[in-house]
Amino acid sequence: MSRVLCETKFLQLKDEDGWFYTHRPNVSGIVIIVPVIRGEEVMFLKTRRPPLMAEGISKFNIELPAGLVGDTDKSESILDCAGKELLEETGLRAARLKILTHNLTSSGGLTSETSSVVLAVIEDDTPAQIPQNDGGIILERVRVGIADIPEWLLGQEQEGGSIGAQTLAGLYLFLCHNESVSRCDGGGRDERSTTSTT
Repeated sequence: MSRVLCETKFLQLKDEDGWFYTHRPNVSGIVIIVPVIRGEEVMFLKTRRPPLMAEGISKFNIELPAGLVGDTDKSESILDCAGKELLEETGLRAARLKILTHNLTSSGGLTSETSSVVLAVIEDDTPAQIPQNDGGIILERVRVGIADIPEWLLGQEQEGGSIGAQTLAGLYLFLCHNESVSRCDGGGRDERSTTSTT
């Protein structure tokens, strides 16, 4: 049975038989969103992450939109959270949402945190609202053509940036599923067509 060594508002440092790790006690998971615009572009976020900057690792981090599931509403579903976070962070509304995977880990030796990756099919790129910058965390939103993504990511590294592991996993899953704006199969609980997302 793990024990809590230190606790903040959002995180716990825990000990499991001498193995120390972090845990988020107030959420049911993380959602990573792959926003595919008209089947042609993916929207990335250039962010300011204090741990990376404090240790001199990078000037900025390249990420996909993301959010905490159930941090304010314990009954919140993964798809509800995905639609909400997409709208807040990009200002765009998804026509369809589909879960590509559950239980994605970013660093299983360091944290108990797991993520779900959701494909967001965006047919109308007219902003539905002014996007939020999450307290200055989001520095820039960048739309990149799907074929140009590998070269663009390498360029971001050369400019002093880092790339989130969940971002690369999300892109890999999107490409493997060969999804497009015109086709999003699967159905069931892992997919939703939306006319509005709150």
